[in-house]
Amino acid sequence: MKKYLATLFLLTSFIAHAEEVKLKCLMRISYSSTFDASETLQENVMLSINKNSIIVENSGTRLSSLYRFSSPPKLTANDFSDENKWDVSNQNNSVPVASVMSSITIDRNTGNISYEATTQILKSEKNIGSSKVNGHGSCQKVDTTKHKF
Repeated sequence: MKKYLATLFLLTSFIAHAEEVKLKCLMRISYSSTFDASETLQENVMLSINKNSIIVENSGTRLSSLYRFSSPPKLTANDFSDENKWDVSNQNNSVPVASVMSSITIDRNTGNISYEATTQILKSEKNIGSSKVNGHGSCQKVDTTKHKF
């Protein structure tokens, strides 16, 4: 009986932890670049969060998806998430002419979200330009039957 209960507990814990959570976030996003005019806009952003990544489902937004695991040698991922927040940062050097650092934090209790990404444009390993995206706002669960935010 104890083995049965332990197995059942582990199985339900795994299933609950592996669940995908979808969020709809209203965000104020600022963009600046050495090449383009700066802009600030308000956007509805759809996110899917699972054990491997935080995916931005909108096309056309200036936000990019983040991965919760590293894929050496080009992508370094840090996942500082816990039961109270999702907190993921990436450094992507997959393109020889650019380096992208991005991070996202979502408070799992309040739904507050912040996003930041900086792209450095390189030529012969010298920085010739950059762009920066900052965003903040609040999120709501799309599927309210999920127990955890």
